[in-house]
Amino acid sequence: MKELPPLKMNLPNAETFKNWIILRVEDVTGMIGERVLWSKTSFHVRGGDKLAIIGPNGSGKTTLVKKIINQEPGINTLILDEPTNFLDTKAVEALESLLKEYEGSVIFVSHDRRFIENIATRILEIRNQEIELFEGTYQQYNQPQKARDTEKDKRLLLETKISEVLSRLSTEPSEELEIEFQKLLKEKRELDTIE
Repeated sequence: MKELPPLKMNLPNAETFKNWIILRVEDVTGMIGERVLWSKTSFHVRGGDKLAIIGPNGSGKTTLVKKIINQEPGINTLILDEPTNFLDTKAVEALESLLKEYEGSVIFVSHDRRFIENIATRILEIRNQEIELFEGTYQQYNQPQKARDTEKDKRLLLETKISEVLSRLSTEPSEELEIEFQKLLKEKRELDTIE
């Protein structure tokens, strides 16, 4: 079977809007009736951004997208709400490659972690009635948490080893164990100074 050429969306004026602010949100609050979805927020979207809007169900992602659509009718921006919901793997991959090549701006709501990882260059999260904008990819967005967890694991492991060596020292003292004990204490001190 003949391979189809990859899809590509051409933007004749791509260079003219790269890094320009194409969407400015200033002091916008999200409400449904009396319920606050998010408190007053301000952010902007630059030409070429691929902005993923994430957050739990009911946090106000679609409301935000609707506000953007209604208030900025004339913008050269793709706005997608859960674009991968009813697509099979092949179609999702085709959409991904299309959006990666696309030089324009994309604002999308998604719960599809892999899709967000492959497309987003910035992350906007709605959580606990707050909007937080993160400059960077989804991998970078998750990185600090992973690093913190690794530190916690290291500390736990060290503390376990220290108490193990201590109990052995009390029953069968030896120079080897003493050296091991001092080495572990030194490691723990170094770990404490990092934080």
